[in-house]
Amino acid sequence: MGAHAKPLLPPPPTPDSAHQKWLLPLMSGAFCFLVLWSLRRSDSIPPLEHPKPNPTAGLVWPREGWDAPPPAGKCRRTKFFPFKIGCPISCCGYRPEAEHDPQQPFYRFSILWDFGALFPEMHNASELASMSDADLAERLNCTPAMARAFATSESVLTSKLPFAINKTVKFKPQLFLHMALSYFCCLKLAEAQQAVAALQNRGIQAELLSPPVAFRFSRLECWRERIDSVTNILIADNATQRQLLSTHHEVKQFLRREVPSLTPALDSMPLREEQMPFHVTVLGLSASRLSPKDPIGNISTHLKSIAHAVEHANGEIKPFLRAPTALTSLEHVKLRPSPIVCHSNCDRDRP
Repeated sequence: MGAHAKPLLPPPPTPDSAHQKWLLPLMSGAFCFLVLWSLRRSDSIPPLEHPKPNPTAGLVWPREGWDAPPPAGKCRRTKFFPFKIGCPISCCGYRPEAEHDPQQPFYRFSILWDFGALFPEMHNASELASMSDADLAERLNCTPAMARAFATSESVLTSKLPFAINKTVKFKPQLFLHMALSYFCCLKLAEAQQAVAALQNRGIQAELLSPPVAFRFSRLECWRERIDSVTNILIADNATQRQLLSTHHEVKQFLRREVPSLTPALDSMPLREEQMPFHVTVLGLSASRLSPKDPIGNISTHLKSIAHAVEHANGEIKPFLRAPTALTSLEHVKLRPSPIVCHSNCDRDRP
């Protein structure tokens, strides 16, 4: 879609239709992706408790003022910079082994709901408007309300971005619709394998993620993740943040009980509350290099324009964010092999 094209928006959901969508048994095909290599078994599930060794790991929300919009004309910035799959690029300061052995490899995995691959109509507001809720429900593992909120947000934001930005900033549309529950960082290979094995059991996942999470969006925000990139995300509302945070801590407590040897690693890894609010990614923006000699682009000069575009988009998409949806227990589980290694070099990472 052109930068100045006015999106043709589908009608916002009515209260009755939204209520009906709320009652549907949703996400029959929801997926939990655990990024690493191994599969195994698991047993019982502990009751929800807050992690005791680290008192700051309780249900702290809001954090860093995330419950309110960012200041006018500003994008937020992730704590870890660059922000790579929810984890820092170095484990210095989180694992003593990183200090003693700079070449010690560390691993990470995430748990997320996969709502399905995005088809071309999802990136075209007029074509999406012509699709029925039944068509959307057949092609995605989420409510039609969530699909329309995502697609409308992407379309409206794209139309609000200045035309000049197209010359120096690349648009990076999402390939699939998803939402991350947990990021587990700075694990040794054996620790990561044990954690994945314990969480792989379908019955365990169904119980850990039940009852369904009542999910609502609050607003669109821009977040700077790297010197050359910004990600635009739909933030879950405060009630959803607290419920998902509780579920995340339940998963951590389960791992403490199922694999006690993981406790030191779980205590030392970054807190989920510090990494990013629960969200659905809508659109990435990446700055082009101004010169072939530049190792990487710099998006700094565009941040104010991007932030204002997001602010203006929020005024139009608000009706589409009110419809409730749900995240239910899982029926299908996939393990996506992704050998991502984080080598720590603490001397290099120090200021």
